[in-house]
This record gives sequence, structure tokens and C-alpha cells, in this order.
Amino acid sequence: MPAADPEVYREIETLVAEAVARFGAAGEVRIVADQIYLEGYGPPTSAALGGLDAHWDGLAPEVRQRRTTALARELVQKRRASLPPTARRSFKLPGFVAPLVILALAGVALWFARAWLLPQRGNPTPTTTTPTPNPVASVGADAYEAERRARAERVCQATRSRVMRGATVGPTDVEGWVVELVLLRDGSSGDLTFDPGLGPFVARRPGALSGRFVWPAAEDISGAEGPSTLVTVADASLPNPQQPKHRGVSLTFSGRYVAPYFKDEGRKSFVRVAAALAERLGATHGALYARCAESSTHHLGAWFLGPGPGGAAASLVYWMGAFADPPQLRAALIRHDGVVSPEASGTLGQLEDAAKDLTKPRVAKLIGSDGGMIGGHPDGPHAITFPFKDGNRAARASRELARELGVGVD
Repeated sequence: MPAADPEVYREIETLVAEAVARFGAAGEVRIVADQIYLEGYGPPTSAALGGLDAHWDGLAPEVRQRRTTALARELVQKRRASLPPTARRSFKLPGFVAPLVILALAGVALWFARAWLLPQRGNPTPTTTTPTPNPVASVGADAYEAERRARAERVCQATRSRVMRGATVGPTDVEGWVVELVLLRDGSSGDLTFDPGLGPFVARRPGALSGRFVWPAAEDISGAEGPSTLVTVADASLPNPQQPKHRGVSLTFSGRYVAPYFKDEGRKSFVRVAAALAERLGATHGALYARCAESSTHHLGAWFLGPGPGGAAASLVYWMGAFADPPQLRAALIRHDGVVSPEASGTLGQLEDAAKDLTKPRVAKLIGSDGGMIGGHPDGPHAITFPFKDGNRAARASRELARELGVGVD
């Protein structure tokens, strides 16, 4: 039975490709149904997975390594066996030539041994050589990684097209995606990248930007493991870290951390994480969404935070409308020095000014047709959330709000 989680396929493909490179071969490794294929840089070959994908999660790391190495060996051996045999010469050397060749080779060997073992004049230290890396292995690994990323981007773009038509995504659609949480607070505060408030949520080595998500109240996220399963912390200050009006931080979830976001209950867990971390950091604005790993266009918006109903509406329009493709906002709001840059152009502040008079009932009505909900205390921050089904709800609500505020494209 095929594995439901595409991340399992990716892990198997990665380990097999690495082993193929160690065996001195190159090519793209990919899984189709119950077969694994080695293609490119030689004759294509395949091998049966033998149920490896179905039992992957229950295997110890050393067993995974052993099984994937065995698959790589089988693929490489089949490829080499399929190569045409080298033509053999029928010519036979005369009998007296062989002894002469042996004597000549022996003389050459003695000369090289003397030159190597005896110190040379002016250079009493024997020379040493540095081993060179296997170019075939490195080229094979690089080629595989490039093709893997290209394939993931194609899959993500295909899912993105379905999302924009209102489709509901699922766990089989996660390849190529990352989940992103962005939080902002007043610019006079300190750098958020290593704020102590992140400690209960992200475990990192001192000075590292990437680590593991460890918040115990979201076990469906924190319990995920596997290659490239990381949360990466980055500065998200606006308009820039040097002159911040807002200090900001982004948490980008990759690898197996992404799968829960593509499930109803997992999406709710991410929203709980966003609300809890925002409270701990004292954030005034924030957004939770997903995007293709190789793209800056935002999709699948789930949660948006702002100071009051108008601020929450501004956050929704900023993170979904300004980063849409094409943008939902007029060019004058998002261009800086002739380049589209919502961060540098002060778009969020302009949207807040435009939305400052929006009341909670008005926002609720504008986003309600797309399933959006707004909540918050009268004098405190407000949050807008969207249900799991129909991944394009937040984008449609953002477009409606932008038109209401008079900042949207015609």
C-alpha cells in the first residue's frame, strides 16, 4: 500500500540518491507506486520498494539506512549490468613480448619507488597528495537535489492552482510547501530573533536560526520528525531591521511540520501556536499562512492579528493582498523606488490608516461570506480566522476588504 505521507517518499528518495552517489553513479531517484526508479546519466533502472514506504515510520534510523543502501546497490548493479559489454580484441601478443613487457613495467615501478621514497635535494620533506573528491558522486547528489526541488515546486504550483479555485487541500498535497507565522510588535523593542519568549516553542543551539519545534501543547506538530523537518527563525522587521517601525520575527516550518497544516485538526493546532506565541511576545500584528518554498506568494491564510477590528482587517489585507499574485492592492501602495516591496513601502501602516474606522460588526459582515470570523476584547487585539475547508477563503476576503477600503485594484 502506498504511503499516505509524501514526506516518506521524499526521505526514501533522498537516502537512496545519496547512496547511489556513494556508489559512483548519478541520476534522479523517484518513487512511483511500489517501484523506485533511477533515471538520467545512464540507462533507467527500477527496483521494488518491498513495502518499505508502508513500514518507514516504524523503522530505526540504522535500518532505514541499510534498506535504502540495499535499494541503491540494486539500482546501480542493474544499470551496470544493462550497459553494452566492451568489445574484446581477438589479437594475441606473441609469446616473447609478454616477458619484455613485465621487465619494462618492473623497471618503471622501481624508478617511481626510488623517486617517492628517497628525499629529493633541497626538499627533505616527502611530498604528499590531497585526495580529490569523487566528481561523479558530487555531481550526482547536486543534480538530484536540483531536480527534487524543481519537482517539489511543480507539485506546489499545481496545488496552488487548485487552492485558488477554492479546493480543500489534504495531507497528500504538502510537497513543496512551507508554513509561515509572522509576528510584529512596537519598533522600539529589541530584536525578536532570539527573544527569550521563543524558548518554550523553538529549541536551538546558541546562535542558530533553525531548530526543532517543541511546544508540548501542539504535539501533532512538535512530534514530527524527519529530514529537513525544521523551524527557521528570521528577522521580519518593517520596513527593515535597521530602521524598524515594527520589530518582527518569522517562523518558517518545513519538512514534516507542514503536514498538520493540511489537516483540519492540525490547522487548529497551528492557530493555537500563533495565538500563544503572539501573547508571549506581546505582538500587535501577525499572520499565519502557507506558501510554496520557492515563492513569496501567500496562500491558505488561517489567522490574522491586529490592534482592534481595523488593525486585524489591515493585517489580513497586508499579508494576503499585498503578497498575492497578482497583488490585490494598487501599485502606489506596494511599490518602493520603482520595485514592488510591501515591506519597504510602508503598506501595513497605510492600510491601518484606511481601516481605522472599521467596526467589528462591519468587518464580520465583510469577511462572513467567506467563512471568516473575528474575535477580541473591545480595547485589545483582535484576530480574524478562517475555517479549513476551501483554501482560498482568506484571499477572497482580503480582496473584498481592499475594495471596501478603496485600496484594491479594479
